Amino acid sequence: MLWDNVVNDKSDPLAADFLTADRKERIEDLKEIVDMANKIREAYRAYYEGKSDDPIEFVFSLQESIEAAYELDDIELTDKEKEQGMTRAKKAVQEVILPKIPIGEERTYFSTLIAEL
Repeated sequence: MLWDNVVNDKSDPLAADFLTADRKERIEDLKEIVDMANKIREAYRAYYEGKSDDPIEFVFSLQESIEAAYELDDIELTDKEKEQGMTRAKKAVQEVILPKIPIGEERTYFSTLIAEL
């Protein structure tokens, strides 16, 4: 109900009773992780279908999404990161997937892709 209230913009009086600012922020962070995962999967698919030259070999799975969600509790953003458009969700995704990708073109591409999402 809370997800529907925040993400799908459905009004549910019962959900509204349980929706706090903290819960709303957390749901928005989770939605951002889902959106990033979808964009990364689209880029992966485009690369393997020959529609893109951007090197994507890493598969962003449900496991990485779950790991990123767990990371949210430990994420703190500096003022500089906030100014640069970094969000808690972006930083969590970076901390989960970048260490799994060898240093090189693909890792650089992922870092840029996440920052631009």
